[in-house]
Amino acid sequence: MSTFSLSSFFANGTDEASLADFRPAQEFDVNAVTARAAETVRNTYRNIFSCFELEGPEALWETISLYIRRKNLLTAAMEAVKRGDPSAYAWELQQALKRAFVELMKRGALDRIKIVDEFPEEAESDMVAIQRSLQVAEVAPEKPVAAVVPVVVDPIEECVSDFHKLGSSQFRTKWMASTKNRSIFERATAEGRL
Repeated sequence: MSTFSLSSFFANGTDEASLADFRPAQEFDVNAVTARAAETVRNTYRNIFSCFELEGPEALWETISLYIRRKNLLTAAMEAVKRGDPSAYAWELQQALKRAFVELMKRGALDRIKIVDEFPEEAESDMVAIQRSLQVAEVAPEKPVAAVVPVVVDPIEECVSDFHKLGSSQFRTKWMASTKNRSIFERATAEGRL
């Protein structure tokens, strides 16, 4: 059975200095969580994965690891590490593995390591299940947006404010020369606010 480890992600292209940024808020064994998460994906979809060469320098796991690194699919997983959230990290890693596999399949990049002529029905079912799980993850509910309450400005307050802010010619044009605003100007004057 093939193995999958976080070290394979970082082995080619991430140095120790950049790993120093990933200090979790709560310590957990990233390698153990990585191994469990990868094993869960591997076992859940074993029928489709068994249709490919699994081990070796250009086999399935190395190809997926390389793709994940190149496409930077672990950003959310690394954020979960920073927060010290092993559950979120495992979920994000599983999503990255599935996403990488699906994208590589769609591009035909895995054809060179395919060991079957045609996918058996069980493998096709696994592929459909992977795609559905990714679709469900993408349709996660959005955070509610706070409603913008329109600010109602008292026209007399606006006139008084403009009296102090605008120059005399601008004020005169906006409030005294305008037939629309002239009555507001006259009310502000009558109330002794100007």
